[in-house]
Amino acid sequence: MGIQPENTVSCQKRTSAMILVDYWPLIVTGVLFLVIQWPVLRNWWHVWGENESYYSHGYLVPFISAFMIWVNRGRLMRADIGHSWLGLVLLLIFVPLHAIGLLMGLRVIYGVAFFLCIYGAVLMLLGWQITRITFIPILFLSTMMPLASWMIDSATARFQLISATVATKFLQLTSGYDVTQYGNTIYSSGLPGQTLLVGSPCSGLRLLISLITFSWFFIYVIRAAWWKKLILLCMSFPLSIFINSLRVTLIAYAGFLTGSEEAMHKFHDYSGYIGLLICFAILFGVAKLMKAADLSTGAPAPEEESRIKFWPKPVGKGVHFVVVMAVFIVTAALSSRLPSLYDLPKGQINRSNIPMKFGEWVGQDVPIDPGVEKELAKGDLLNRYYVDTVTTGRRVELFIDASLDISAFHDPHQCLPGGGSPVTNDKVVIINFSKPRAVKVRATILQAGNDFGRTLVIHWYMIGPNSYPTTQEMAQAIREAKMGDFWRIVRAPWELKRLQADIRSRQIIWYRFSTDSYDETKDEEFLKDFIREFVAHVPDFGK
Repeated sequence: MGIQPENTVSCQKRTSAMILVDYWPLIVTGVLFLVIQWPVLRNWWHVWGENESYYSHGYLVPFISAFMIWVNRGRLMRADIGHSWLGLVLLLIFVPLHAIGLLMGLRVIYGVAFFLCIYGAVLMLLGWQITRITFIPILFLSTMMPLASWMIDSATARFQLISATVATKFLQLTSGYDVTQYGNTIYSSGLPGQTLLVGSPCSGLRLLISLITFSWFFIYVIRAAWWKKLILLCMSFPLSIFINSLRVTLIAYAGFLTGSEEAMHKFHDYSGYIGLLICFAILFGVAKLMKAADLSTGAPAPEEESRIKFWPKPVGKGVHFVVVMAVFIVTAALSSRLPSLYDLPKGQINRSNIPMKFGEWVGQDVPIDPGVEKELAKGDLLNRYYVDTVTTGRRVELFIDASLDISAFHDPHQCLPGGGSPVTNDKVVIINFSKPRAVKVRATILQAGNDFGRTLVIHWYMIGPNSYPTTQEMAQAIREAKMGDFWRIVRAPWELKRLQADIRSRQIIWYRFSTDSYDETKDEEFLKDFIREFVAHVPDFGK
């Protein structure tokens, strides 16, 4: 027998312990990265696990990203290990962004910092060639990052209306029943309870987010021209709308055929998975028709396969590793000492200042709907009906929501159509109060309803003496306040405790008054008079 080459002999003698010796800098870097990013990952993990989460696929994304890197193993074998000091620039930007993101609870900021940290470390320890090869697989991790709540709420409302409209058309064409639509609610005599509400879980946005995630992965691992990949990616939006509308249609048919709301709910619970599978099948079918369905395994040539088994030098050691460790250790120590400025307590209504009786009006508290209570969990909620017990017998509903967190509020422009009462009139007015103090309030007046009845709503938000007629204006005011908080941190980081106290005094109170509407002009004046009389008996109003 001939003498085996030296490198082949060393290949056979290598053990797991020897591999750990060569790669221990990368392992240590990875462990410290997890320690630094633990608050971020914990927040994302919580969002992934929420009921009806838009990001329930987040658990799988890191494994898919790892597979995308594995597909590139042939290119990685041919790449040279190097180092780039540009990585240090990214890491030095990462440190303050990470700290500010955690302080202010801003997902966008600490999400950007998350990628600066990864790319900076890869550049420092492995160099440009490895960074270029792994750039897209690492960027794919962005599909597990939750978007800001206000962005999701805005998109959900639009998708709900689109899905309800398309499903209604399907049912009108195919069912043989009289089917009508009011906002996000579908009415038909053939449905149990005669209604089908297209709520947030049925909006189709969850399906779109999951489909974009899968499409990105799919077009990455197939062998095809770039324009074919672009077509497949652009299919995600119309395909998700079509399949989700079809899903709503099938839920309605479950009601038509069984006459059971329970059957509709059961089909609803697993129909989302069916819709996702149908989307995947259609996407793969279109790829086959375009001759773009061949998957790339990234298998290296035999000589490259043998090369990886005896990579000749340890990876990641040296001064670059020391610098990365220093940055990571400083960041970990800094993060552990930072307070979370927007980890806010639940809001609080001073119920002793909300009159149960005044003038001819007598109030009675009513239970909060469990669904509403869950969705607005960070708010202190009060729902009360006032009845004129002396003259008219009319009833006015009061809903107050107090919170330090804007996630505890829901825009009536979304919830009214969602409940089957499309908004037919929308305007901003000024209401002047003289008691308990002179206050000028900008409020929104909404007329909403359908063939079964109409409702008049007047609502506004208050932060101290300042009023905001719409959810968007209130949210903009909070964003501007957060920007001011940001600059306070930059100018005087040693005053964090004082800033935290100021933030916790910034409670938002939402007042919503509603009554049945018969004559728009007269009812508007009636409700305004009620509000003025009510406010006159609230001693801390406008403080």
